[in-house]
Amino acid sequence: MTFSVKTLILSGWTQPVDALAHLVDNPVLFDYSDYSSPDEAIAAIAKIRPAHVVGWSMGGQLVLRAIAAGALVPKHLTLIGVPHRFVGTDGMGEETFRLFRESYATDPVRTKTRFHGLVAKGDSRMREVIEMLGHHPNVEDVERWLPWLDN
Repeated sequence: MTFSVKTLILSGWTQPVDALAHLVDNPVLFDYSDYSSPDEAIAAIAKIRPAHVVGWSMGGQLVLRAIAAGALVPKHLTLIGVPHRFVGTDGMGEETFRLFRESYATDPVRTKTRFHGLVAKGDSRMREVIEMLGHHPNVEDVERWLPWLDN
């Protein structure tokens, strides 16, 4: 008898849904950008009932919200680079965020590339890391991603 263990994976903001797919066999990839709000995404996540969950950055924030709401009760949880708060005294300043948001709204591809540069800053293989991170196929769809950025 073979058992299939579900591992739900949620990537970061504007990252490819399959960015972490190589971590496990037969991952369940969840594209939260298909939903217009965290509440809608959490309701969909609740139906998956995975044993294991991996959340990266914004995906990790959503995973934590789903757990807090009781919609997700994983046996194992892996969080990667999940800031407590992205904007504010603990992270990016309000003005910097406003400029970043404005930049993304007017030139999403360039902004996303620069964002990856910040993620890889200081790495001796910075260019390689930026290439590896890639973009969600809909990175240019500002209307799809701005609500998640604002969230």
